Amino acid sequence: MTMFNTNNRTTTDTRRTRGDRGRRSGRPWALALTLVAGLAMATPATAQDALGAGDVLDGIGGDTCYGVAADLAEGAELLPIGLSGHAVMRRPVGIDRPVTLDDVELDEDAFLVRLHREMA
Repeated sequence: MTMFNTNNRTTTDTRRTRGDRGRRSGRPWALALTLVAGLAMATPATAQDALGAGDVLDGIGGDTCYGVAADLAEGAELLPIGLSGHAVMRRPVGIDRPVTLDDVELDEDAFLVRLHREMA
């Protein structure tokens, strides 16, 4: 296959192996992704407004909470945003404060909650 490089010179396509992706490929973002691939990330729920006891969270894309990126080691006790749908607040949480698993009552029969418990 004939391709053009950035200097408009004709080159031939040389297939690279998977281990070579990101290096010398003209894609600096691929190298950046390779460098951070070893990190374990979580997306804990954060209160959009002040939440009171008895409030029901509406999950991803809702009006009660949003997700933020966090290191998995730091976010082990925090409520994952994927589990926030239909969770009932046990105690108040201030605006822009993370919601912990102890702050909410989860539906233990929900598939995602059971899966989360099995993974822990």
